[in-house]
Amino acid sequence: AWVAAPELARGTGKAAARRTGAVAVLARGALALAVAVAFPAQAQTLTWLGLTDNYFNNANNWAPTAVPGLTGTAVFTDAGATDVVIRGSMQHVQAFQFNNDAQAYSFQVSNHVAFLNGGIFNNSANTQTFTLVNGGAISFAQSTAGNSTINGGSVVFQTSSTGGTATLNAQRVSLSGRSSLQVATVNVDGASGSLVFAERA
Repeated sequence: AWVAAPELARGTGKAAARRTGAVAVLARGALALAVAVAFPAQAQTLTWLGLTDNYFNNANNWAPTAVPGLTGTAVFTDAGATDVVIRGSMQHVQAFQFNNDAQAYSFQVSNHVAFLNGGIFNNSANTQTFTLVNGGAISFAQSTAGNSTINGGSVVFQTSSTGGTATLNAQRVSLSGRSSLQVATVNVDGASGSLVFAERA
């Protein structure tokens, strides 16, 4: 049978100090969790102005002045630079929304753009194109590729995501977690490209 050390049973000595410290850490963790639940991240809607330059990650190109984040929707209209560069660290975003008056945009992606609980929604008559360069990737989690065109790189669908009616001219396309291509058109590089269907969760 397992027997507690005397100092632990009595609640004294170094073991008690460690236990007290652990309780304090747990209390702080519970408080942080309570604050996170009480004040959840607020969804943001930011409109592309593209007046300073063509860099997505430049807050001065957006109204209000901030870069769309994890719960953000990036709205594109008939204004601003149309050749948008997305680079740097991994870019989380909820959605790209193209209004009915939106121009035809071309995004050059050299990082990883991750859509969560949203995706690409194009309400315009123009084609919205994403070109993945230098190892660039786009992933969708509980999101859709809409009717976009994605060229090059790696495109990942996970957690019940869909390809919509997108055209995917990618180096690699993978699906997992009950995702589907729907009626997307897929063209992978014949020499070294791959289409991967992982085990469905």
